[in-house]
Amino acid sequence: MDIQQSKSHIALLHKGKLIEHTQNHARDIQGNIYLAKVEKVSKTFAFLDIGLPQRAFIKLKEEEKLKGGQTLVVQVKKNGTTSSEIVNDDRNIEQKGPVVTKNTSFPQKDMGDTPKLLYSENATEPYKSTLLALLAQGGIDQIIINNESHLDRIAKMSASYNLKPKLFLGDIFAQYEVQHQIDALHHKKVWLKCGGYIVIEKTSALTVIDVNTGKYTSKRTDTAIKTNKEATEEIAKQLRLRNITGIIVVDFINVKNSEPLLDHLRDEIKKDRTPTTVVGITPLGLVEITRKRGK
Repeated sequence: MDIQQSKSHIALLHKGKLIEHTQNHARDIQGNIYLAKVEKVSKTFAFLDIGLPQRAFIKLKEEEKLKGGQTLVVQVKKNGTTSSEIVNDDRNIEQKGPVVTKNTSFPQKDMGDTPKLLYSENATEPYKSTLLALLAQGGIDQIIINNESHLDRIAKMSASYNLKPKLFLGDIFAQYEVQHQIDALHHKKVWLKCGGYIVIEKTSALTVIDVNTGKYTSKRTDTAIKTNKEATEEIAKQLRLRNITGIIVVDFINVKNSEPLLDHLRDEIKKDRTPTTVVGITPLGLVEITRKRGK
């Protein structure tokens, strides 16, 4: 864990290889709790002032009534969303801002003026939610951090998992040969062990992954099978490493018998703690995957 004043980096390693990388900023507002004031109410949404430049909005449940000027305690579910997510009878509303939900567990007394921030997890512990999720997932046998002032906090978080963080003062990612692996995540082309490669192209609507034989020029008939098999393993790894979400479309090589390939891809994707689904093969022979959007 590389913990700095305004952000933190968590690298999850297995046998020295990077399998997950998360960067959390202190300015991230997801999880923050605000005392909000209702500014405007439509049929399905209420728009709230939480003290930020952009208004937040909350989806109303059936028969739920809010009115302008009302105050309520809310928690940020998503840092931001676009107007494309606001449909139904509110198609004419141009809104971009945080998505919030009601928070009924926060103490309601003596809150003072609105709007204002009541609680921010990221302000002092930007790594907290990610670390707790990784610990809950299991399989962590060592935690190494480079910031002594956070040692006690992380020790308390990990105590119930029988883990005690180790302190390393210095360039922790260089020491454990992580930085060059992180830098490689900016490259579109990823080489496979067999000599083939995949190309990852992100667009605003979806992510396209193309599988190629590349340098793998074996005359054996299983060239495509071997390349595709290695590609499934690398694709599952890259989705997690790069935190690619939404719709992913993969163009494998000459897929004739798709079931073994899809089964292997599903097995690899099970290692991902973010909900990911192999939807199937489209009429054009492309494999469609969805990965849940989130933090």
